[in-house]
Amino acid sequence: MSSASAACPAPRLARPISSVQIRELLASLDTVIDMQKLTDQTRFLDAGADSLDFFSIIAAIQDACQITIPDNDLVHVGTVQNLVKYLNARLS
Repeated sequence: MSSASAACPAPRLARPISSVQIRELLASLDTVIDMQKLTDQTRFLDAGADSLDFFSIIAAIQDACQITIPDNDLVHVGTVQNLVKYLNARLS
């Protein structure tokens, strides 16, 4: 799968970042995530994302927020809810 963020820069996300914004960004990516299964608490991997999809998601988020998420922080952003909390804390 190709990373949509590599082909087209992700739009900037308004602060504070919401789960709706994250889901809209995810829906625009070329991933196999089942958006019907994705709730705020659902792990991306449980919604059908594979490891390449997960890294595409992280790349798009980094582009949209103009930040770098360190590898050791990736364990903290496995759900929409955790990603929103992490981003809002990092960007505040």
